[in-house]
Amino acid sequence: MRSIKRNLLISGDVPRRRMSISTVFLSSMMIVAIITILVIGYFWIRNEYNRFTLESSELKNQFLEEQRAVIRNEVEKVIAYIEFRRSQTEDRLKASLRERVEEAHSIALHIHKKYKSSLSTPEIERLVKEVLRPIRFNNGRGYYFAVNMNGVEMLYPVAPQFENKNLLNLQDAKGNFVIRDEIKMIKKHGEGFVMDYWRKPNASDEMIYPKMTFVKHFSPFNWYFGTGEYMDDFERDLKNEIIERVAKVRFGSEGYIFINTYKGDQIITDGKRVVNPRNLWELTDPNGIKVIQEERRAVNNPDGDYIYYTWNKLTRAEPCPKVSFIRGIKDWEWMIGAGVYLGDVDKVIALKRQTLQQDVKTQIAKIVLIMLSLAACIVLLAHFFTLRLRRGIDSFSVFFKGAATKSIYIDEARLQFSEFKDMAQAANSMIADRVKAEEEKKLLEERLQRAEKMEALGLLAGGVAHDINNVLGVIIGYSELLLLNNEINSSSSIRPRIVNIMEGGQRAAAIVQDLLTLARRGVPARKVLNLNKIICDYQDSPELEKLLSSHPSLQIKTELEPNLLNISGSYIHLGKTLLNLIINAVESMPEGGILKIETTNQYLDKPIEGYDEVKEGDYVVLSVSDTGEGIPATDMKHIFEPFYTKKVMGRSGTGLGLSVVWGTVKDHNGYINVQSAEDKGSTFTLYFPITRDEITMETAPVAIDEFLGRGESILVVDDVEGQRNLASDMLRKLHYTVESVPSGESAIEYLKAHRVDLLVLDMIMSPGMDGLDTYRMALEINPRQKAIIVSGFSETERVNAAHALGAGEYVKKPYVLEKLGLAVRHELDRS
Repeated sequence: MRSIKRNLLISGDVPRRRMSISTVFLSSMMIVAIITILVIGYFWIRNEYNRFTLESSELKNQFLEEQRAVIRNEVEKVIAYIEFRRSQTEDRLKASLRERVEEAHSIALHIHKKYKSSLSTPEIERLVKEVLRPIRFNNGRGYYFAVNMNGVEMLYPVAPQFENKNLLNLQDAKGNFVIRDEIKMIKKHGEGFVMDYWRKPNASDEMIYPKMTFVKHFSPFNWYFGTGEYMDDFERDLKNEIIERVAKVRFGSEGYIFINTYKGDQIITDGKRVVNPRNLWELTDPNGIKVIQEERRAVNNPDGDYIYYTWNKLTRAEPCPKVSFIRGIKDWEWMIGAGVYLGDVDKVIALKRQTLQQDVKTQIAKIVLIMLSLAACIVLLAHFFTLRLRRGIDSFSVFFKGAATKSIYIDEARLQFSEFKDMAQAANSMIADRVKAEEEKKLLEERLQRAEKMEALGLLAGGVAHDINNVLGVIIGYSELLLLNNEINSSSSIRPRIVNIMEGGQRAAAIVQDLLTLARRGVPARKVLNLNKIICDYQDSPELEKLLSSHPSLQIKTELEPNLLNISGSYIHLGKTLLNLIINAVESMPEGGILKIETTNQYLDKPIEGYDEVKEGDYVVLSVSDTGEGIPATDMKHIFEPFYTKKVMGRSGTGLGLSVVWGTVKDHNGYINVQSAEDKGSTFTLYFPITRDEITMETAPVAIDEFLGRGESILVVDDVEGQRNLASDMLRKLHYTVESVPSGESAIEYLKAHRVDLLVLDMIMSPGMDGLDTYRMALEINPRQKAIIVSGFSETERVNAAHALGAGEYVKKPYVLEKLGLAVRHELDRS
């Protein structure tokens, strides 16, 4: 044995152990992880140093931009404050004047009330004047005056010589009659503001200054009191107030606001109001920059501008480079600015460089620690993933072993990886498709068996009916001959028996006719007809009257499509089909109920699975519903078989009613669907293919000339070729120029190169854009684009949305020449 092993080792024939997927995966992950961490670490560290170098060079610019933003913001806030205060100037002045006059009025009213019982009116008037005469306000500029309603000045402290004189003819610098205007205001409103214009007394200039005056009537004396203020004086006070406040503004470590005039006069310098201003127009910094002239240049820009110069710091006399933002107030001729010293940037950069270096060292230490931690995590994760990989492979192994013989599914919840889940979904979908195919096969086999059974029963019924007809012909014929015999007259005892024989034969003949219908041999030559006409004729028939009289609790409701399309068929057989459906419904409601008859046009763009598989196409649909006992599920597959009935044969039916319905529908190339539930009623829905032929005996309600085209261009957009061609042919017949495309996308491409008068848009198109999305994009190309919407379904929210965008009428498929033509004509004629 030892020699054998030794020989195997020497010869190299020892079998090699195959490595598992999990082992290969774990080893590969470890190698990849280590290489990846080293590469990422190298590039990360190199990137950190590159970033540090770049930040060092950009830090100064960043700091400068930040400081520029700060000083601009500070200046903008001061400008906004000044504009706000200026916007309130007139309102504040009015409020101040009104408040002063209200005080004078209150004082006079108080004096009058206190002394009216002890002093005469002239004495009270003198007392009031003496009390108000010395009062001053607004830095000594303000005073009270009083005038009676005849224009006589009663109180004028600054010019007593005018007191007790009539000043109705007093005019201001612009020729306005001041006293008359004041009296007019009092008479009209009792109080108010009056604007007049004066040259200021003791002023060296000849300028005219606006002055606002407030007057208020004092009824006890029939006087009015007033006071006024020159607008520029009030504005000067406002400027002083603003200067005091702005001088106190500080920001940052040494930031402040400065103000100079356009001519270079100081207002605020170094954060202080200048008491004895001097002109700085020629002020030059150490580098030869004329600072004030640079400020004047900056304010030429309405949005302000930056200037660069050298200036002493606020806290110490140390020249330092400085940037300032300057913006002007034009009508005050103020230059408002704020600045920041640039010498501190280097200190900030040095501090940030030191911080960055420390951060890099810290990050390098962190990355090493992260590398080690990540390596450990990768080992654990790789082991974790290999376990789940093994579980997934085991699940597929079990599946493939059993899937060949039985329909089993993979439990997707046990799988951890999306790839395995995708494979499991595909495998489960394959099993589901196989199960579905088997169920469909079973359903098709049942339908085939049912059809073969009905065909066999039909052939049997047809053969039996043929033989019975021969017998019945003899019975009925000889019965008629016997009744025509003179010897068997009305008094003959055997005549009633012969009549019974003939009537019985006729009833048997009716049953034979039903058998022929079942055998699908009973439909004569077809003609174009309308189901609505058959239903309306039945509503006027004696049969319905008899039915209603025998079932007084029965309610019949009809909902008929007003524009129901025509079909090709037998009036008699379709009428009998309707009658059989109604009788079947009525007999399922012995205690009464609701019978509903409906007709509608319907376009099916995909098959309907039901009792029959209804193919896609254009149909006239007849629906008969009841609220009766319903059909048990066990009986549903047999309801159309002849003589299969739960009723008493010969009393409530022959057992052929629904068989006749089946045969008639099939003879008309139609389909039938049944929906029923016990105690909830049944609905029989019949689908008949439409015909585009017209009923010759009926005339169209609208002449075709009324909706003929005039050569207008129309683009038909429909994804179904047959529907697209049908609509195009109809419109060409109406003298329109027609083009057609199979999708919304191709319609948009067409509209980019061509103009059309109208779009005929199918609402439901797949895949791709539907009618609403197509119309939206068409409006982007041509905002006045006209369109009508067509669909085989009822109106939906998207149809309503198209109407809201401006689309015209909604036309329900299947197409009718008159309905389509009228809709197109109406939309083209709509302004």
